[in-house]
Amino acid sequence: MTGIDYEVEYNNRARVPENPALMAGWARDSAAYREQHPPRRLSYGPGSRNVIDLFEGDRDGPLVVFIHGGYWQALDGSSSSHCARGLNGHGISVAVPSYDLCPNVSINDIIAEMRGVP
Repeated sequence: MTGIDYEVEYNNRARVPENPALMAGWARDSAAYREQHPPRRLSYGPGSRNVIDLFEGDRDGPLVVFIHGGYWQALDGSSSSHCARGLNGHGISVAVPSYDLCPNVSINDIIAEMRGVP
């Protein structure tokens, strides 16, 4: 059995050549949704990236937490704001946290941030 080439297996940008256009569309859709429905911005820690964008649905409705992608090295929650549109339309609130990125912090640090552990 040969070894696994993790760079090949996990490099979605290489596997999806149209990724720049897809990501530009997400950014455009997210900016438009943020303009139409500005989120409430909550701080959950001392860092500048320790913020949560809260897109409120019904006051008594459920809450979904969407942790953005970026392979721990890129983007922030604002790049995923468009994900709140459909859920908000059904009264569901959506919280989109941002977090510190590697290599400035470790993946364990990011997990601790998302768990709310100082």
